[in-house]
Amino acid sequence: MSMSSLNLSLLIPLLAVLLFGTVGVYYYRRAIGAQREQVERLNKRIDMLESDLRAVGAGAIGVGQRLIKVEQRLSVTIDKQEALEQRDPSKVSYTEAGKLFEMGASTEDVMESCHISVAEARLIELMHRKNSSGS
Repeated sequence: MSMSSLNLSLLIPLLAVLLFGTVGVYYYRRAIGAQREQVERLNKRIDMLESDLRAVGAGAIGVGQRLIKVEQRLSVTIDKQEALEQRDPSKVSYTEAGKLFEMGASTEDVMESCHISVAEARLIELMHRKNSSGS
């Protein structure tokens, strides 16, 4: 075997290894690039989902606050309703009698409307006059 045939026999496998190595590096870089693009897309998607989650959280907090206010108003309304239901209808509304006197009703009219005695009607009328003249 001569020196040139030996060099050629070594050169061919070396070129083959170099070619396969170059092709391997090319595909490796391509795969890495595709993975980077996928990671970038996934990061953008995560950012969008985090933003959506923050918006949902803020909305839920707002709904929760509104629900608390509604519950408070409902509680007050229930308390008022219970107070009205427990109110004795035979009790006289002296406030109503005072309002009637303010509108110019007579003692007899107030007695009939509020179902009160003459003495009660006159007392309320006197109190109303005193408050009206004092103000």
